[in-house]
Amino acid sequence: SGFPEKSTSKSLKKPSKIDPSWFVYLLRCKDHSLYCGITTDIKRRVSEHNSGKGAKYIVPARRPAKCVWKQKAGEKSDALKLEYWIKRRGTEAKESIVKKKTKVALRP
Repeated sequence: SGFPEKSTSKSLKKPSKIDPSWFVYLLRCKDHSLYCGITTDIKRRVSEHNSGKGAKYIVPARRPAKCVWKQKAGEKSDALKLEYWIKRRGTEAKESIVKKKTKVALRP
């Protein structure tokens, strides 16, 4: 009929490993600006940023960047929501998060 046949057997994919925990982080750049991102491995991600493999925001003039705040966010979708929320805050709010080492939570 020209259409691929549908398989009648349902194959369930088993996850090969448990999803890693996601973190939201703020980096302090050399020019004192803050950059927000998400990752499962903060040490690796900061190293990538400082070697030029990270976000385009962290250009050589802004390197080195140092992690000044991080928070475990659980699943990737939660990390993305929190990152979006933080990125929409102004500099003052981000500085407050860093200085207070505050745990930030989104309301459902």
